[in-house]
Amino acid sequence: MSLSRYAPEIAGVIDQYVSRHFFGRKIDFSNEKNVEKLRNQQLVYFITNKLREAINTFLQNCKPYDVIEAEWIRLSKFKDLKIRMERAIETKKCLYPSIDFPYKGGLERKFTVDILENDPTVFYYIKLNQYVHKLSILYINSMGYLVPYYPDFLVKTEDMMYIIETKSAKDTKNDIDVKRKAIAAEQRCRDISKIKTIPPIVQPREWQYIIIPQDIMEEMEGSGFKSLIERCESNLAFLKMKSE
Repeated sequence: MSLSRYAPEIAGVIDQYVSRHFFGRKIDFSNEKNVEKLRNQQLVYFITNKLREAINTFLQNCKPYDVIEAEWIRLSKFKDLKIRMERAIETKKCLYPSIDFPYKGGLERKFTVDILENDPTVFYYIKLNQYVHKLSILYINSMGYLVPYYPDFLVKTEDMMYIIETKSAKDTKNDIDVKRKAIAAEQRCRDISKIKTIPPIVQPREWQYIIIPQDIMEEMEGSGFKSLIERCESNLAFLKMKSE
C-alpha cells in the first residue's frame, strides 16, 4: 500500500510532533525567526534522524499481542551449507557434520570446541550463517537506521534456548552498536518466548540472549557452559547500563 495519498496527514502528525514535543516545549513556527532557524541544514539533518529513530523505535517495540501463535521453521530444512574444509571442524552436537569459521574467527572456534562440543549441559547448537539461515534481528544503529543484525549461534539446553554472540573485549566495551544489538536481541527473545507453538515441538519455550566477550571467555576457561553464561549475564547487565 502506498503512503503517498496520506502525505497531508503524515505531514500534520510530524508538524505537531516537532512543534509541540521535539524540542521539549512548544515552538511557534508562525514566527518567522523560528522558521529561519529551521533553514539550517544541520538542524534539518538532526530533526530528520531523530524522527527516523523515533519511528523505528515505535515499530521495533510495537507488540500487539501477549501470546503469539506461530509455526516454527526447522533448521533441518536448511540441508546445504557450503564450508571451507581448511577452516572446518567435525562436530558431534551440531546439525551439520562439519562447520567452518571466518579467517579471524578464533573466538568462535574456541567457544565451539571447548564449550559447545564438550559441555554436557549443551544438547545441540548451530553456527548460524546469515545467507543460509537468515536469522536476523532488527535494531537501530548509532546512525539512527533500522538495520538487521545476524547473531553467531543458537544453543539448546534442557530448559533454555540461547541466541549467542561472541565478541572481542574491545568491541564489547567500545562499540555503541553492540549495546544496541543486545537490547534489540533481548526484546526478540522475550517475544519468541511468548510463542505458542503450532504444532507443539520438543524445545524449551524460554529464550535468552547472551554476549560472550573474549576476555570473559579467557577468564572463565574450564568453568563450563552454565558458569560462563552466568558470568556473561552480569556483564551484559552492566553493559546496558553504560551511557552512549
